[in-house]
Amino acid sequence: MKKLEFFELKNENGKKIIDLGQNRNVTSVTLTTKGDVKVYYAQNSIITDLIEFGTNKICENKVICSADKPRLASHIFIECDGKIEKAEVLETEIGGNYLYPCYFDFDLKENYYLDDITVFLDTDGFCHYSIFTSLNGRDFSLVCRKTDNAVADKEKGIIHKVNGTEARYIRLYFEYNSVAGEACLSDLKYSGKKSGTPLIPTPEVNVSNFADSEFAAEITEEDTYNEVYGIIKRRLGEEYLHWFVFELAPNPTGKIYDYFKITAQNGKVKILARDGVGLSVGLNYYLKNYCGVAISQVGDQAEMPQNIVLPQIDVYKETKAKERYSYNYCTLSYTMAFWGEDEWRRELDWLALNGVNLVLDITGLEEVWRRFLKSLGYTHGEIKKFIAGPGYYAWAYMANLTGFLGPVHDSWFYDRTALARKNHRIMRTLGMRPVLQGYSGMVPCDILLHDSEAEIVPQGTWGAFQRPHMLRTTSPCFKKYAALFYKAQKEVYGPYYHYYATDPFHEGGIVADLKPREIAVCVLNSMLEFDKDAVWVIQSWQQNPTSELLAGIGEVENGRDHALILDLWADKNPNYKNGSEGRHAHGYSPEFDSTPWVFCMLSNFGGRLGAYGELSK
Repeated sequence: MKKLEFFELKNENGKKIIDLGQNRNVTSVTLTTKGDVKVYYAQNSIITDLIEFGTNKICENKVICSADKPRLASHIFIECDGKIEKAEVLETEIGGNYLYPCYFDFDLKENYYLDDITVFLDTDGFCHYSIFTSLNGRDFSLVCRKTDNAVADKEKGIIHKVNGTEARYIRLYFEYNSVAGEACLSDLKYSGKKSGTPLIPTPEVNVSNFADSEFAAEITEEDTYNEVYGIIKRRLGEEYLHWFVFELAPNPTGKIYDYFKITAQNGKVKILARDGVGLSVGLNYYLKNYCGVAISQVGDQAEMPQNIVLPQIDVYKETKAKERYSYNYCTLSYTMAFWGEDEWRRELDWLALNGVNLVLDITGLEEVWRRFLKSLGYTHGEIKKFIAGPGYYAWAYMANLTGFLGPVHDSWFYDRTALARKNHRIMRTLGMRPVLQGYSGMVPCDILLHDSEAEIVPQGTWGAFQRPHMLRTTSPCFKKYAALFYKAQKEVYGPYYHYYATDPFHEGGIVADLKPREIAVCVLNSMLEFDKDAVWVIQSWQQNPTSELLAGIGEVENGRDHALILDLWADKNPNYKNGSEGRHAHGYSPEFDSTPWVFCMLSNFGGRLGAYGELSK
């Protein structure tokens, strides 16, 4: 049990309100008062139909309102005709209502040889779960699972024999409840004897700063040539390396546009371009048009001619498109959540060959959030409860959900950071620019327990998921938190990035009394204070961006030079055409009020393949 004390209660519509910061399993509310009291609760801040909490017990000058079982509550509402001197909320860490899959950790404080573990469930249905044990609180081993459909006896529980397993920590990972969408663990007990072995401290996570890593080394022209030759070696074969000569050179026409030029020189194919992406596009053009070779994301036709084919005339191509962008947040989870080095290497080859020079990448972002939340006073365990599982990062970082399908193992922070740094070095070597996360105010729902001065706008739920809170963008703490976030991100990825993607109050977020113009000014200014060359990357999806948000960008000095709109579904529902006087979304004039924008396609929502398409286009 954990006692939470609140000395200030907000007043709203005749009721006093305790904001718990997030959904908590509350068992009782104790009020120091002599007045008559009624206690209600809500499961998120936007629910208006309040639920009666429990029954009252009078004890001297205190009223104790107790529930028959833990109530999942984000806010406690109190009706009282007298003065409340003090309010206490008693929370239990188990029991009650957690959306599954979810986990419950138990610290036994000492090492035990466990004979059995008994699980008590409060449900009329059957449940599935797994039980893990650990000696150090980081590395867990599976000891038993319940996968049958037997209904538990609520009084006796379900006994699992674990045959002397030595453990300090027990983790119950709850997977299914046949009659509800919530976990129903009411208690967990164990039997055994103390092992007497020394306690093993939980290893600390200590990922090195980017500046101290091998990836901080200076990039040379030779590195760029080697990356392009690497594409040939991987996708065609080492025997074709001698066919090509590459040269980094300014556009020979004197124009500022990216270009490539293909010529025959001394019996070889020579390709010139401004950067590695240009060289790769020239290579791809030659392979398609002179060799009949096609390299794709899902398979290659890489049968090369027996002899080198030299171009009879020079080929010169240029593009006026400064930014050639790839990905949206969802694709990074739909398709790429568990990609490793091999998958990313093939994808980076394909991106370069097709001229992409701006790449959204959230690989390793959990290490940024770990550092950011640690700077706010969060413990490692609290941080891991906030960070979602890898398959849900897209929606976690768009502020749609929090914590779902975690926790990740601590090795994930090291491995994904190393993968991100390697990928980013490849991108930068070729001339690509990774797009990192921008900060628009997302914080955990219990932020007030760590910073009582934080001004928040609770976001309620997204579908069945608890959304994280958002800071009031105009509040002093927003500027402070943004600076901390960008500092952590620079420590993880280095100082080379100028593109930051974020969409404040995404997909139904609650803006409350904040004005979109103010939000835009604060978000963009926080980026520019960190990076004077920052570009805010905004997804045009549904009603985003609103016309007033675009107007706010225009209020920042040279603001439109520091924004880039992604018209995500322009091949199907183009938003860049929608702007008109008096319009709520997409601008008061076409092309997002003349803000730079990119025509995007969704590639069947995450790269899924099928025998269909937009034939009318």
